[in-house]
Amino acid sequence: RDVAFKIGKEEGWVTETTTKDSLSIRVAEYHSMSKGGQLPDPKHYDLDSVITVDMMLARPTVDYQGGNFQTEEADGTMLSHSFEIGDALFFCSHKSHCVSEVTKGCRNVFVVEIWQGPRRTCPHRCEKLSGPCPLEQNHSEAVVNLNV
Repeated sequence: RDVAFKIGKEEGWVTETTTKDSLSIRVAEYHSMSKGGQLPDPKHYDLDSVITVDMMLARPTVDYQGGNFQTEEADGTMLSHSFEIGDALFFCSHKSHCVSEVTKGCRNVFVVEIWQGPRRTCPHRCEKLSGPCPLEQNHSEAVVNLNV
């Protein structure tokens, strides 16, 4: 969160009144795309989140081929980004982005979305900007029951 806040300030993705403490993890997801997998919509963006962090867990050209991460630029063109194993890409969640088709192997990425809503532990991409999430309560109870 600290690094995301610092980058968000430097890039102008957060307002002057945004504080580090007002940012929370909305969702953390493991994305695995095998041959044919893609996020084809070039207008896709992470609604209601502020900063998205993608962390590459696979080796391009070794573990998979294709699967290029692309963002839509101001002039409407799509820009492919170099994304090697161990790299973390930080970007404004409202920036349109997509992933081209994986043509061979398996592409693995860990994705974290940060928002100005409450910290969430519910087992889904929460859209509830305030108050408790019903799934979070059920998830918390399940975790407690597993620890008994």
